[in-house]
Amino acid sequence: MQASGRVCTLKPNRIGLAFIALAIVMLLAAINYGNNLVFFISFLLIALMGNSAWQTRRQLRACTLHLGDIPPRHAGDSGSWSIRIESSMTNPALTIRPLDDTPAPTLIRNVQAGVPCPCSLTLASRSRGYHSAPDVEIATNYPIGLWTARCRFSPSGVMQWVYPRLHGSLPLPGTAGENKSPEHPNPAPLTQTEFDHLRAYVPGDPLAHVAFKQWAKTGNLVTRQHAAESGIGREYVLDFNQIPGQTEQRLEQLAAWIVELSVHQAPYILRLPGQPDHPGLGAEHQRRTLEVLTRFRLAQHPYTQGEGS
Repeated sequence: MQASGRVCTLKPNRIGLAFIALAIVMLLAAINYGNNLVFFISFLLIALMGNSAWQTRRQLRACTLHLGDIPPRHAGDSGSWSIRIESSMTNPALTIRPLDDTPAPTLIRNVQAGVPCPCSLTLASRSRGYHSAPDVEIATNYPIGLWTARCRFSPSGVMQWVYPRLHGSLPLPGTAGENKSPEHPNPAPLTQTEFDHLRAYVPGDPLAHVAFKQWAKTGNLVTRQHAAESGIGREYVLDFNQIPGQTEQRLEQLAAWIVELSVHQAPYILRLPGQPDHPGLGAEHQRRTLEVLTRFRLAQHPYTQGEGS
């Protein structure tokens, strides 16, 4: 995605201000003493100052930013954002940094004309939520170093998932067969020919069992299973109401369980108040359930601004 919303500024830096002061002093001295050589040098410095301002601004105008997606991360962890810089002009001293809540390291890149320059920005840690990406600033004082030009890009449409923190020491809960209740009874047994379950595709699965319609909709290859194979009743039940503590503590424990079960490819059911059960297994199910946890009661979270940054 190409960054939009470019806002550019141009200001003299400390060296540039000293340069301007020197030119003014020399011009006043030339006027006072009528020295043609000092006049010539003064006007030369003024011309150099004006021309360098145009050249410095032109360097940034030649730059284009291409923004990648921000990988999901957990609350408290710093993020990484892949960005590609392209320019029609060579610039050996281009700096780039995210304008995030916390000061981040500024990267200095040597950008060659017509050659894409990839870089990875470090993003500040955030609280749980679905945040917009921060603005990105590129700056340069090339070619002479008297002016500093800055351009601020607004990455509209780029979002960042910040999942609940992975924290909790409770043991894994029981499976669905061990947690029968009037509200969530176990499903009735199915016959060997009835398919009732989707799981992640494993190389070697029969093509007749592959759910190609699901693949066409979501892009994820899954396999249909019947009850005898899918382990219905043996999924771990991750129930929000069965965990002690405040909302964030419960979500952190659920997130830790989800990651642990996904590593072992174990099926599980995520159960949250006011929502239908979320059964499944695999990487795609892990992503969906972590996103559900991220959005759960988001308005009640005191440190999250929801969709904004």
